[in-house]
Amino acid sequence: MRNYKRQIEAYQPPWIRDQKLRRELPPDAALEHAKIVREMIRHEDDIINQSFTWLCQIQGFLFAALAFVWKEPTADYLILLLCLVGYLVPITTWYSLRAVSIGIGRLLNWWDINKPANYSGPPVYAREAGLVGWDYKKFLRPWFFLPLIFGLVWIVVFIIRFWNNNPLRPFL
Repeated sequence: MRNYKRQIEAYQPPWIRDQKLRRELPPDAALEHAKIVREMIRHEDDIINQSFTWLCQIQGFLFAALAFVWKEPTADYLILLLCLVGYLVPITTWYSLRAVSIGIGRLLNWWDINKPANYSGPPVYAREAGLVGWDYKKFLRPWFFLPLIFGLVWIVVFIIRFWNNNPLRPFL
């Protein structure tokens, strides 16, 4: 809720976007500002790519470890630990990826508000991203929904393993 409130506060009224109120910059300075914003967005995109790659690699290792110990009758504590780590890693990754996506949206909002009136270059970001309002397309991005799916899969693995014959049932 706090993030949404900050997003609304970051939104500027339409008259600020009026071309007459925007400042004029020399063409080189306008291009330099666009280059800086592009580099900042590229950095945030690199963080998304690295975090998502790490998430998929960690999940692959955890599922491989689970496959090795699944049929061992004495491996319940290890499977419990794998389920716990397998659940916590995607959830924490999801929060960090969400924060990065919000950061990109804020950069784009800043650029929309502060773009020089005489800027005629290409857009700073090809993908549409907005902070105000609901957009179903952001839920279809893999870095948004795959961490949640990984977390749900680990909950299902836990239920399948420990629901019926569970020596840990008194402690859970």
